[in-house]
Amino acid sequence: MPNDSAVNYFELTLLWPLRFFVPKRMETSTENTGDALDQLVEVMTGGNASPWHEVKDTLVRDRRHPANPGESHCHSGETPMTHYSEGVYFHPFIQKLLYGTGTPDGRPPFRLLTREDIQVVQVTIKPQQPFVTYDVRKVDLYLFSSEVAVLVVSILGKSCTFGDYLTLSAWLRRSYPPFWSKYQKEQSANDRDRPGFCPFKVVWGHNLGASAESNYDDIPFFTDSFEKTRTPTPAKHWKFLLEPMEIWGGVRDGKLRYQLLGDERIPVMSFVAFSDIRKLNRGDWMRIAACEASGSWHLPYAEAFLSDFEAKHCYDRFWSQKGWQPGPMDENYLKELTTRFLVSEHSFSIALEPTGSKPWSMETDDGLRAHFRHHYFQLCLLAHVQNASLQVFSDRLADSVRGNTEQYASRIAVIAKEFALFMDRFWVGEITNQIQGKELFELQVNRLGTAKLFVQVKSEIDFVHQYLTGWRNERVTKGQIVLAKVAYWGLSVSALLSFLGMNVFIDPSVQWLQSWGWSERESHWTVFLGSCFSFWLIAQGLWEFQIKPGMRGQEHQGPSKS
Repeated sequence: MPNDSAVNYFELTLLWPLRFFVPKRMETSTENTGDALDQLVEVMTGGNASPWHEVKDTLVRDRRHPANPGESHCHSGETPMTHYSEGVYFHPFIQKLLYGTGTPDGRPPFRLLTREDIQVVQVTIKPQQPFVTYDVRKVDLYLFSSEVAVLVVSILGKSCTFGDYLTLSAWLRRSYPPFWSKYQKEQSANDRDRPGFCPFKVVWGHNLGASAESNYDDIPFFTDSFEKTRTPTPAKHWKFLLEPMEIWGGVRDGKLRYQLLGDERIPVMSFVAFSDIRKLNRGDWMRIAACEASGSWHLPYAEAFLSDFEAKHCYDRFWSQKGWQPGPMDENYLKELTTRFLVSEHSFSIALEPTGSKPWSMETDDGLRAHFRHHYFQLCLLAHVQNASLQVFSDRLADSVRGNTEQYASRIAVIAKEFALFMDRFWVGEITNQIQGKELFELQVNRLGTAKLFVQVKSEIDFVHQYLTGWRNERVTKGQIVLAKVAYWGLSVSALLSFLGMNVFIDPSVQWLQSWGWSERESHWTVFLGSCFSFWLIAQGLWEFQIKPGMRGQEHQGPSKS
């Protein structure tokens, strides 16, 4: 059960990986990915009514674009020094990927869209409870050349109980309800089906006074859609943020579409500051790492299952689990060890007590909150893009098995080419020389299982490519055999006709047969048929004993199984 430790401040950044489709690419699967990005950006930002606009400079992406184009301002803590420290944190090739063109042809490997109409979000966790309003720091949409889109929503909150924070971080990220169950009011028999692990209501607040409201309790909305399309559909408030794109349902109607990756739990980054972080027990840390709601048990799972929790999910470079026993010289140093990083399959969390020296304070350019918004955001973004891109490639490989072999080979060739581009652009094992960033990125990738997925997808592409190469070689070999047969027998016939046209051999044979009393016509036919039979015997013998064995070996040579 969560303790009574107070949360002074928190920031939740949801990173929702999706797969997007554009009309041409949905039909052909061979449209250039750069053209697909251009088409998607044009439709998403087209028209005066669209809230989306493109951010050209991805280094200063967090600067809002106010209504007056001549003005510009940054969020609190966003200064040129903040952007500078983020940029120089990464390897030069990562800088090119994140802030430059990133490709030899001058096309960026991703496009960034943003919208400023969503200012607040109102969340009601359970019925009969009042709603709580939180500030929305940004709503961005990243579009990558690997057919991956990442919707980013950042939410800010202040003082609350630890239990409320846990429930909010666990439930707000649900894109659709996983199930419904009975929720019975206290002292009342009036019960109804309620969505499991979902807030009662979520409302995005617009600067124009409009709103987009969740519909987790609208059971037919979700069940009817799933029966028709065999794919879950997001709740209405999430669908609203992605408009004019629509959910993929197996329909090719010329509209922009997106497809969900993973389950209903949107990955989340969390930054949470406590008034007294030493009050947290082992079960509390587990709930933060796993994004689990508050519960009545000391541990969220069985104790044996969590025996290696610290080794797999915690990064304790600036955290000490033991009690304080400082000496006279190290008291100030020990005050710095109040920060803990936690990583799981669905979350990246920083928990701290904002005490100590300036670098770990929350309001400075080099403070940990600034690092969370910049350095660690880029780290998590790249990790999730890698994983989501591999899921998309796996999905595309499964979808490519249709039509005849020639069409299948053409689609596989496109996938193999784009997978090579993905490896060149996004498949990086190290993003920085900084030890902490290097280790955290490795920990995040390991928790996502990206390396295993990469081996699986690459092996599948290699095997299919090898099989199709063997299939093409077999077709070429068969064609060569046919040509060899035509050429061989054609040359044999030509040699025969040439022989029959040589009087030095034919005339003596005809005269010899005529001396036996045969007519001239009978003699000519006998010589012709005898010559044909002799050449057939010679040609058949050469084919059977010299040429055909070698051709037979090539003809039955199929693709290797290695």
